[in-house]
Amino acid sequence: MKSDFTQLLLDVQNKTNVTVSKVRDVRYLKEEIESTTGRVIGFNTLRRLFGFLESRTPNVTTLNTLSVYLGFSSFSNYQRNHSTYEQWYFQQNLQRVILENWVGDKEIEFINNGLVNPQNIIYFGYFVCHFIEKNNQKVLQKIFTEVKFLSLSSTEIHKFALVVSIKLNSLSEKRALMLYELLIPIDNFRNHVPLLYIDYSNLNGRYDKVLDIIEKHSSIASDHLFVQLMKGYGQYYSEKLEELPFVSQPVGFDSMYSVLQGRYFGYQILCSAGLGQEIKSQIEKRCDSMKVSYFLVEIVPALLIKEEFDFLNHLFSIYYEDIFELEVWSSKTTQAIYLIGLAAVNQYKGNYSVAKKNLELVELERVELGYEKYVTLFYLLISFKLSYSSEQSIRDNGDYEKLKKLSRETGFGVFMTVANNFLRD
Repeated sequence: MKSDFTQLLLDVQNKTNVTVSKVRDVRYLKEEIESTTGRVIGFNTLRRLFGFLESRTPNVTTLNTLSVYLGFSSFSNYQRNHSTYEQWYFQQNLQRVILENWVGDKEIEFINNGLVNPQNIIYFGYFVCHFIEKNNQKVLQKIFTEVKFLSLSSTEIHKFALVVSIKLNSLSEKRALMLYELLIPIDNFRNHVPLLYIDYSNLNGRYDKVLDIIEKHSSIASDHLFVQLMKGYGQYYSEKLEELPFVSQPVGFDSMYSVLQGRYFGYQILCSAGLGQEIKSQIEKRCDSMKVSYFLVEIVPALLIKEEFDFLNHLFSIYYEDIFELEVWSSKTTQAIYLIGLAAVNQYKGNYSVAKKNLELVELERVELGYEKYVTLFYLLISFKLSYSSEQSIRDNGDYEKLKKLSRETGFGVFMTVANNFLRD
């Protein structure tokens, strides 16, 4: 029994990514378990389990609660299925399934048990890629219809979305779009692949066609809003339209994901001839009521490209700590965007040495692949402007030519328009 619940405690710590070494870790763990399971677990009980109080054998209720936190129905269920939970056994059994080239109900049950461990999601992504490569449409339909992603965090799902999307991008466009057409009507696929892996690199090409398929097959208001906004972003950055189409807030907008709400306001900024007080007030109001680091991730780039530096400076002044409150895998992308925004503000204010330090902290190689070229365009634009603003800098730092090349490659001509206007000024 002791070894069984010792492993249970290790698995609990693995899920939280926190090694319990201080009493405050126990407090965090208590809150995490109770918010996830809806069950109460005693603070002293956890302190005993982790050696901060005299040890006792935990009762079944405690072991059940910890097992439910991991995604199992009970401690006995955890014991029966733990081998599936472990990474190596999960990977080995997926290899058996690949050899059989078929997925039935028994295999789905095994996969669902294995995905209780979030560390298994990456290998599962490559498992799905095998069936994409083999064009096994029946298996793919069954997987996305019956596999449960509910116990996984957004961080892990983002990783899965990237692995699967990159595989789809490696196929011919005709074959890839055929699979998107087949799978997008399935909520599990639509929500966990094309709606999560936003492919700015192909916003004028294949991803634009994927957006058309989402619009065709989904009746969900947030999906349609997402499609409208992304198509509008593509048109703006590519300078395809003199005036962007109007997009209204759909019913239920206030309950939609904060990133999507921020993307909507970013679009409104792009549409505006000049940033009015009304949109500023709406953005600030939402900053006071939701997670700022998520909400502003699409607003900051819009303010950058529209050169609304006064309001951008205002947001950084008020919400600096909230903006850089980042704790997920995708935060390297978000952090890069905010550091570039901060550099732009400092360049605008004449704080050139600080702006340069901001840019030095940007890790472009760690930006999500779908965002990489998009974020790099902003980085090159601000770096180029900084080199021409600072008397201490060498003007020809090569960023202008890099910007021109990447702008041409992505079709995002607006970056060169902004750069050339800066030169003329």
